[in-house]
Amino acid sequence: MRRPRAFYRGESRPVWILTVAMSVLVALILLAVWLFYHLQQYMVYDKDGARLVLPSEREASLSETTGGESGTSSSVELIDVDIVIDRTDWSAMPTTYGIGLQTIHARYVRPDYISRATLDAWAADMVGYDALVLDLKPESGVLSYLSSVPMADGYEVNGEAEIRDGVAALKAQDVYLIAQISALVDDTMALRNAPAAMRDALTASVYVSDGTMWLDPYSEATRNYLLLLMREFADMGFDEVLFAGMSLPVDETLRHGAQLTAQPDPADAVASLAFWLREQADALDLRISAIASPADASQDLEVFFKAFDRVAFEKEADRAALEDALGQANDIRIIPITATAPETGSYILK
Repeated sequence: MRRPRAFYRGESRPVWILTVAMSVLVALILLAVWLFYHLQQYMVYDKDGARLVLPSEREASLSETTGGESGTSSSVELIDVDIVIDRTDWSAMPTTYGIGLQTIHARYVRPDYISRATLDAWAADMVGYDALVLDLKPESGVLSYLSSVPMADGYEVNGEAEIRDGVAALKAQDVYLIAQISALVDDTMALRNAPAAMRDALTASVYVSDGTMWLDPYSEATRNYLLLLMREFADMGFDEVLFAGMSLPVDETLRHGAQLTAQPDPADAVASLAFWLREQADALDLRISAIASPADASQDLEVFFKAFDRVAFEKEADRAALEDALGQANDIRIIPITATAPETGSYILK
């Protein structure tokens, strides 16, 4: 009898298993890429290196307290993350600030010149001036003095100059003191505290233009940082805070990191911060001013005069636009930053 032939048949796997496996792998790769870019907005770079700070952790960390030299401490007032955007008719608000301002003849002191020795020298000889403008937070974001604000140490933006005693000596000479700080233009803090920075809508990373970065005016971290600096200046004895960098780029790819109910335009965002700063200044009994440029589309000059006591400018050609926005010429509220002192009115000599 003939035996049947034996045949070996290899094990065959259904093609669909391979297809499913490849699909899952591609999905995981896409998810990893998405997570990488999405989580960039929560990356924080500080003295301990890079780390991921989720919104819940950030809220807890902002509950820090800060203690001054007097030993007192003040809680940081947290701002609601979900800010409702209401397009306010700023023109309907009356101009009530700037009342009782004094004329100032101020000398600007740039960041790299700020030290205890420099302040002592000014206290000994203020001939020709009655005010000083100390640039304590330039656009780089690195402070030019030693601050007690926790965020300054936490993000390694603190300076080294101890100025408290020097400021006290100047106040003893009746010198009018103005602290200048860059509010939104801040390269270092924006880079190291990404959740507080303006974002690029395409990559979700920190928005950068020509090497410059901006803080988000709606960010609770931004506002609390500015508030703590203002409190510190008031505690030191400063009479006024001059805000530089009150500006945002006009760019369709620019996005706010804070959770908002609508995407405001740059002018509304800057105006919102301006009026919030006004509220804080009133509580601290501080005068506040801002540097403006009529060519800047993110600055509403009428808003500036409603929110700030003074509005400073750097180009003489801008004076007419500022007078038009205020509705009158005013050499106390409209103040030039100039290399040559005018014969009358207030000025900041730079």
